[in-house]
Amino acid sequence: MDRINTSSGIPHISVKQISARSRSKNFVFVSCRTTTSKPFLKPRYTGTRFAGGAIPLEFLADFAVLSEMILEVAKWKYREDNPSRHRVPRGFSDGVSLKLTGVEEGSAIPVISLVVGAAMLLPAESKQGFNVARDTVISAVAAAEQGTRITDHFPEKLLGYFDRF
Repeated sequence: MDRINTSSGIPHISVKQISARSRSKNFVFVSCRTTTSKPFLKPRYTGTRFAGGAIPLEFLADFAVLSEMILEVAKWKYREDNPSRHRVPRGFSDGVSLKLTGVEEGSAIPVISLVVGAAMLLPAESKQGFNVARDTVISAVAAAEQGTRITDHFPEKLLGYFDRF
């Protein structure tokens, strides 16, 4: 049986179930700084399926959904902070991707980095947008675990992303 390990001393948010339709998965989000050389996010998977730092390949699809969700939340937050704009600036996310750049020990802790293409210069508002999006997703997960309203932290129109995990 999988269990969430909370004895690591690392500040985190544990989640047992995000929505009734989600498959049962245990994971923890640890917030990190945004750079191309440092981790952006470290979800922590614990339990027998993740013994020895292994991540079943079926979880790679979840990382793709997480990447898409963070991009959409970054765009939503930009539009929310700039109500006179209906679109994000051209090039807001060009050349930017979230990549699995390693797996650390402690059950399985994938290291997800925000990577900007070598020829790309990430605008400051885009970089901040990705940080805010990551923090928004973490806040929504915390709200789900605590039984409070997710929509106080996360846009209702994007809640469907949680069903894809």
